[in-house]
Amino acid sequence: MADAHRHELGFLRNAVYRESAERRRLWVAVQASSGEIAGFLHFGGTYPQLKVKQIFTPETARRQGVAQQLLSELVRYGEKHSMLGITARVGADLPANHFWVRNGFSLHHTEPGGRTSKREINVYLRELDGPSLFRKASPPVDSRPSAAEALTFRSRPRLQAARWVLDLNVVLDAARQRDEGQSWSLLGAVPVVVTAELIRELERTSVGPGEDRLLRSARGLPRLREPPSDQVARLTTSLRETLGLAEDATSKRGITDTSDLRHLAACIYYRAHGFVTRDGRILQHADALRSQYGLRVAAPAELVPPVLTDPDTEPEASPVTVEFDHSVLLGRSLTDEDHEDSARFLKSLGLGHDRLGDLLDPGTTQQPAEHRVVRVGGRVLGLAALRPPPIVGQSWIAHVYVEEDHAESLVAAEHLFDWLVRPRTHNRLYRIDLYSGPGQLATKQVALDCGFRRVGTGEESPGAPLSKTVFGGFVLPDGWQVFTADFEEQTGLRLATNMPSWRELNRSGVEVRPPNGPGNRIPLFDFETLISPGLLLPIGRPGVVVPIQPGYAAQLLPPTVSQASLLPEREAALRLERAYFFRAGRHELVSRGTVIVFYLSDPRMAAAAVARATFSATLSKEEAVATLSRQGVLSPDDIEARADARGQVTAFTFDSLTGIPRPISYNELKRLDCVGPANFVAAEAISHEQLLRIALAGLGESSP
Repeated sequence: MADAHRHELGFLRNAVYRESAERRRLWVAVQASSGEIAGFLHFGGTYPQLKVKQIFTPETARRQGVAQQLLSELVRYGEKHSMLGITARVGADLPANHFWVRNGFSLHHTEPGGRTSKREINVYLRELDGPSLFRKASPPVDSRPSAAEALTFRSRPRLQAARWVLDLNVVLDAARQRDEGQSWSLLGAVPVVVTAELIRELERTSVGPGEDRLLRSARGLPRLREPPSDQVARLTTSLRETLGLAEDATSKRGITDTSDLRHLAACIYYRAHGFVTRDGRILQHADALRSQYGLRVAAPAELVPPVLTDPDTEPEASPVTVEFDHSVLLGRSLTDEDHEDSARFLKSLGLGHDRLGDLLDPGTTQQPAEHRVVRVGGRVLGLAALRPPPIVGQSWIAHVYVEEDHAESLVAAEHLFDWLVRPRTHNRLYRIDLYSGPGQLATKQVALDCGFRRVGTGEESPGAPLSKTVFGGFVLPDGWQVFTADFEEQTGLRLATNMPSWRELNRSGVEVRPPNGPGNRIPLFDFETLISPGLLLPIGRPGVVVPIQPGYAAQLLPPTVSQASLLPEREAALRLERAYFFRAGRHELVSRGTVIVFYLSDPRMAAAAVARATFSATLSKEEAVATLSRQGVLSPDDIEARADARGQVTAFTFDSLTGIPRPISYNELKRLDCVGPANFVAAEAISHEQLLRIALAGLGESSP
């Protein structure tokens, strides 16, 4: 069939079809009655993209949907195996172009054909739906598995109308400009509403002209109606028990308590998003109110967006210049010099003027946008933009665009995502919604490797944004409830009530459950990828201290240095995953998932960074150079110098690199009883208790 239709299908040797059949890349449709071939699909490609080489149906089997069925099966196959897209090359002069458009493919670009045909070739692309938490991916034999078990994020409006109910004390603080303006700022930052009980309380306590003006203002705010009296009675009785309040209807304290309970009852009855108060007794029972009634309780300071008094003094990622083969790549924050080139770059990718203005907008002094650009030679190769949420608790909005048809493109994408997922808050989980251009499959693959996952829209929607949760620091057992509440808020999925032990997590993974229906268990390593660079520190989890010379660390561990080098660095400086080489035979000490504490040796003599091991092995020096040298900063000669008498060296790769905000000196480590017999001359294991003390001392974690 193919030979008879060379004009449409091109020519392939018989051996090609035999090899494709052996690899299960040649499918046929067969007439059920006669057994005759009704069509065939020949495809190839490697992860994460499939390529249709040929699809054909003979005249006798056309107009029966055979080709469409073959293509639909390929789409299911691609999504099952976590592929990101399918491409097809079609002669521009052929009627078959209409078939691809009808089946959900878009024209990606046109390129010249061979010298013999002298025709133009249309390249079509169909992006596939990303993997889902409850659809386990099974990568093809010739592809690598995805970096983490997939997670579907809950879809929600960008400007979600999640109204917060204000307590009287917050309204009074806002009106009287107390609490450093936090309550006043709240009125502009969060959609707010008051209850009928608040109006009654103001009417009861109003004694002067100032209070009368406040009462008039409060009456102008959106207000919840009075709930049915029987429901108020039922809820106040239950709430009184939850808050541990005594029955007292006559004293001043008792009247205030009854009013507080009516506030909360109205919030719960109308399913308000949350209640803002300064009442210490209510705030102390925030977890109970959340778990029993689904009501979030917060103080004003927790909801007001951070105000940067002097954004120019805020620390930012240093510029990085690296040598890549015969090119020099520069990654830095967007400057005035980059602005015009960045606009041209985005236009070349098909973005219109309205999108350009939105992407390159610097934001405001209170809510500044961040930008990172990667240049090679005199042109822009990639750009990332990150905008903080306009409403507290909403997602950060990110855009990443990379020109993908260059050897340096993947490294550029890794650098942009490394910058993107650096935590902007500490010890609180937040969400980033990521948008990218159509056909940016390599960029999206890097995003998946970082823990981004698709947004569940209720229908298959490969054009929907990818999302990721970001956590900075360690999650400790005493912070688990706050973490799980944030996780459910951002993903719509629930975690265990209590933090499992290290042994349980190692054996069974992290259980993740939807609000209704069975859950799924995600290996701990994969779950940490989803919240990276954050790491869990359950009871029993040990770690390893790895010594590193300051000069070596300056290139491999940028968070440990305050000033970037003026000379080009090795490629690893842009990588999400980096490699460290040390004495042969100790790879079991740093197994996959191990928490690493990097200790800078003389003269710094301080623990300065933490990371997570992703791979470790003892290799021949030749294999180490061939497979890992591009992820490290040592030259082949340096790697060879570290090899033992048998020519072997141990290497491990790591990710989730985080600088310790307050590096811990050797003397303090000794005081904390974290220095072992090896005295940090070589890598050494540390117990859970020692790792915990380092986390508390250097990362400012709350004490368990």
